[in-house]
Amino acid sequence: MLHLYSSSHEGQFFIGVAGWSYPQWQSLLGLDNVERNLAELARLCELFNLVEITSAYYHPPESKTIKAWLMEVPSEKPFYFTVRMWNKLVRERALLLQNDIRLMKAALAPLQEAGKLGGLLVPVLPAMRYSESNELWLLGLLDTFAEFPLYVENLHVSWSNSDTILRLQDRGVGIIEVEEAGVANRKAWPQPSSKHAAYLRCNGRTPNAARDTHADREARFDYLYSESEISNLALEVKMRRSHLSACFVVFNNYPHGNSLANALQFQHALMQVRVNPPHGLLQAFPVLQNITNAARKQSDLFEESI
Repeated sequence: MLHLYSSSHEGQFFIGVAGWSYPQWQSLLGLDNVERNLAELARLCELFNLVEITSAYYHPPESKTIKAWLMEVPSEKPFYFTVRMWNKLVRERALLLQNDIRLMKAALAPLQEAGKLGGLLVPVLPAMRYSESNELWLLGLLDTFAEFPLYVENLHVSWSNSDTILRLQDRGVGIIEVEEAGVANRKAWPQPSSKHAAYLRCNGRTPNAARDTHADREARFDYLYSESEISNLALEVKMRRSHLSACFVVFNNYPHGNSLANALQFQHALMQVRVNPPHGLLQAFPVLQNITNAARKQSDLFEESI
């Protein structure tokens, strides 16, 4: 297992959002009259230091596309992309489909080479209960992509009664903690040790919707965390900082730009830094006035620590 986190990044926080190609975000990011491709990604690079590539779940992007995305990231800025595994490799257990594996690895290679790959996220089907055969399949999939930093998501609670989680952590594989309504207590999983990075994915707390696969997608993730909820999440992460090599926090409650606002609030709650959101986002979420300093430069945003 390769780890990309140098000693200079120990204890560092990487905070951002899942995806960026949402039409409703253009005005929030001040891009109504901007026609340049990838303008949204470039703006997110100014605001955050992490973006999760969610589109890879449906099909791996071509390497030339990845290279174009990398062009939007200042090379000197600590910034990571995390990538969701192609669902075909999870749903079909397609380890024998070598061409599909090559496609997924080809998408990851430019990020790995640029030192910008935060991790490959493996979303196991939530209904898949623990069994020896399921564990063998999962370990085989992880071995296939062992050259990349790996995280596993959605393990059914039955896995906590086995030693699989400890075996995954011994291999350097992280467990994604999902923050949403109706999820079993995340603290039931073994806590990461100092050699691991933690990954928290905040989907929102819409009751009974987050895991209803028949619900409208936007309805499933249409949730705005309150200031107190953000403060409590930040406190939990702060308490675990000394046990982590790094911590990735991604907000996936994307409808209406909720994730943009909450990620900025989380930055402030965690690191006590002032933020400078685009005017459109500030208009849509007046609560951001509480943490805004228009004179603050975005380049200074991640230079402070707790």
